Amino acid sequence: MARSYRQMARLARRWALRGVRSRVQPHGLILMYHRVDNSFLDPWHCCVSPENFKAHISVLQRLAYVVPLQDLLTKICNGKPRKPVVAITFDDGYVDNLLKAAPVLMQAGFPATVFVVTGWIGDTKVFWWDRLAWILLSFHELPDGLELNTGGLSISWQNTAHASRNGQKLAARNILHQKLWSQLRLLDEPARNTVLDQLAAWSGVDTAPRRAGRPMNAPELAQLNSMECFEIGAHTVTHPVLPSLPAEKKAAEIRNSLDDCERLTGCRPRTFAYPYGDLDQDTIDTTRAAGVMLACSTREDLIWPGADTHALPRVAVDDWSGPAFERWLRWYWMLS
Repeated sequence: MARSYRQMARLARRWALRGVRSRVQPHGLILMYHRVDNSFLDPWHCCVSPENFKAHISVLQRLAYVVPLQDLLTKICNGKPRKPVVAITFDDGYVDNLLKAAPVLMQAGFPATVFVVTGWIGDTKVFWWDRLAWILLSFHELPDGLELNTGGLSISWQNTAHASRNGQKLAARNILHQKLWSQLRLLDEPARNTVLDQLAAWSGVDTAPRRAGRPMNAPELAQLNSMECFEIGAHTVTHPVLPSLPAEKKAAEIRNSLDDCERLTGCRPRTFAYPYGDLDQDTIDTTRAAGVMLACSTREDLIWPGADTHALPRVAVDDWSGPAFERWLRWYWMLS
């Protein structure tokens, strides 16, 4: 959506003020990763290749102090460090966090927090959003029409763009993917699985369990937790949109994920990440009441002294090369 002149003026003013502030006031940054792997199907830009991830870590070794998430605010408030303070986080609990990210972080001596969707630990299937992308966006022909009425979800779609297979057809698929994703994320897990099963049958796509992109299992999570540089944080049990839930279910998703993490690792998490970054004041209050010390959103901003400890902003990292990642840090986030 195009921004109005007033919106652009407010944005420019905010950036100018932040540029001045970042040069005189201590600040930090929380980086948000999801996967470290090569993937040909990544509609949300959640996958960073192992080569680029290694380059990112090399850049951070030169430009920043990388500290545990729990220490971030303390480091910022203890004066103005010579380098910006950065914390590294991963969302969801993909197995490649252990297999491909951990060795690089261990070699650099960098800490990281992995926020885990506990209900998916040990599941042989991929996360539901990856399954949806595989059904709709992988390289196969879809039937011409879809009529879907189940689980409170109603979708009607016609794949009429026959003229340009790689142009209009791809655009039509992307529209369908976005529409289904926005509705499926509001369903509970049984209803969502029913829809995905019907979509798989309709498309004829094999959605059998795949090794790539799966969640960690319990032994793998325990192995990651045993590494000195890693902390396990909670990310709910089923990855719901927390503000949409009744108070009792919301509290259960948060509290049970903390309990699950403690059972799986022997340590009760002190950090939490809101699924999809969605939060409201009641969600913040519920998280605080559950005993969480720090909670992360996906609102993009730097971390300043006095930041709300239960609504910390983070910035998503894309699959950039090392030089592109450095430019992004220096120019976009004004870390130098």
